[in-house]
Amino acid sequence: METEIKNIINDTDLKHIAIIMDGNRRWAKERNLPSALGHKKGVEALKTTLRACNDFGVKYLTVYAFSTENWNRKKEEVDFLMNLVAVTLTNELEEMHKENVQIHFIGDLTKLSDSLQKILVNAVETTKNNTGVVLQIALNYGSRDEIVNAVKKIVSSGINADDISEKIISDNLYTSNVPDPDILVRTGGEQRISNYLLWQIAYSEIIIRNEFWPEFDKNLLAECIKEFGKSQDFSPLNTVEFSSDRKYSITELSNNKIYFLGAATKIGCPLSAEQKEFIKEQQSKGLRVMAFSELENKTFDKNINGKESTLLALIVIEEH
Repeated sequence: METEIKNIINDTDLKHIAIIMDGNRRWAKERNLPSALGHKKGVEALKTTLRACNDFGVKYLTVYAFSTENWNRKKEEVDFLMNLVAVTLTNELEEMHKENVQIHFIGDLTKLSDSLQKILVNAVETTKNNTGVVLQIALNYGSRDEIVNAVKKIVSSGINADDISEKIISDNLYTSNVPDPDILVRTGGEQRISNYLLWQIAYSEIIIRNEFWPEFDKNLLAECIKEFGKSQDFSPLNTVEFSSDRKYSITELSNNKIYFLGAATKIGCPLSAEQKEFIKEQQSKGLRVMAFSELENKTFDKNINGKESTLLALIVIEEH
């Protein structure tokens, strides 16, 4: 299994997985256990997932540990979660350091207690020179708050409005030194983003798992990576289906050769090394490669070979 997953990661250039670790309390409730035990089991799942990322060769792992909205929970639970973060970092830091993990935190850390802030600073300082998996922990994090703070920083810098670009905004987010996630995984079955990395996941593959977070393990992570790999696969099509009642043959499309390259061809999303090589090969044959959005017919995005494609995900090879 491990070799297969490593091959997918290499072929798709997968670097970054973000996770919404949902379902700790529901896992505990189903077993008539206290919520605290669910959160503790969630820590074990995170350790397992972090090691799996290291085994597979995933460079960046970002996890949603505590949101700005979580302050609205009962004080007893909030206090427990903050203490759990402190105890876990204190107890596990030496081991993570030995495993070459580099720890980052994103969020408004100024709202945390002084004692917890010192623990976070120590974790970052201790692991800053490590070269293994980068574990980015979202703590007191909210994406809207992050974007608002970025805008304030940009405005205060005195930059001209006409000079503001996507890059400038990205450079002022908490995640400025980390590539955007390739995959966003949410456990627990809920189909919500929950104010998490709204800017960064613009082109991420979103995978919803019904398992609760304490159940997440290396095998489930592998399944997510396989699902991502399938969405990035490309192969020639004999027909292209635009709606449920009509299929158009290749010859009906002015004899263009159409290849489905998967989600990585969405606007602004990088192609894998394999896909780049494929396109280069076609160009060397005198064929022109153009993005799907350059076509006049805008109905292509309804359904492609039975796969829903609400975003443009085709590369068209057109003869001169």
